[in-house]
Amino acid sequence: MKNVIITGILAMVTYAAAGQADTTYLDKYYRGLPSRATAEYYRFTTYGPQKKHRQLHTYYITGEKFYEEEAVKDKKDIYQPVGAVRYYYKNGQLKEERLH
Repeated sequence: MKNVIITGILAMVTYAAAGQADTTYLDKYYRGLPSRATAEYYRFTTYGPQKKHRQLHTYYITGEKFYEEEAVKDKKDIYQPVGAVRYYYKNGQLKEERLH
């Protein structure tokens, strides 16, 4: 499990170094917040060149993974998921996986 976490962090850092990265704090309804003070989740978003590609990694505020997704912009400039979208239980087990 420790190796998986370290690999994930290294992948995010590598991807962030190649593009832009943003951190957003979210309430229980996944709405953005100005700070961590009342947040239940935080989202780490990385973008590829020209923001055509995006990776979302959402975590419980305590640090456990909650959600992950990769997406690319379509012809209408809207991000569409590619590959698998995954939701996790707080204990780290996969809760749901949707293939796109």
